[in-house]
Amino acid sequence: MAETKLAAWFVGQIGQLYAVEKKLREQKAGAALRQAMRAWQSQPVLHRLLRAMELTRRKTLPQGLLGKAIDYALKRWEALTRFVNDGDLEIDSNLIENSIRPSALGNASAS
Repeated sequence: MAETKLAAWFVGQIGQLYAVEKKLREQKAGAALRQAMRAWQSQPVLHRLLRAMELTRRKTLPQGLLGKAIDYALKRWEALTRFVNDGDLEIDSNLIENSIRPSALGNASAS
């Protein structure tokens, strides 16, 4: 039960990061504004997430789902957080993946 609540908290924090990105997209923000807003709004969330993962990792079984998820994120932390300091980067690759998916599906159906 405690792990479920903790996992929900982590998801909520990640949701806050995506809420910032949604606002920036809606405003059609340029790279400089994206970087500034991320430094102001996303960086504190990332600090909370990192600290919580480090603390939780010490109390969580490494082979449990939460332990594995935290290990995965901590090992990739630098890459996962690079977007905050570069306004040209997206938070994830969803836009690119969604743009190539129709052509990949179209090619698959042609075979």
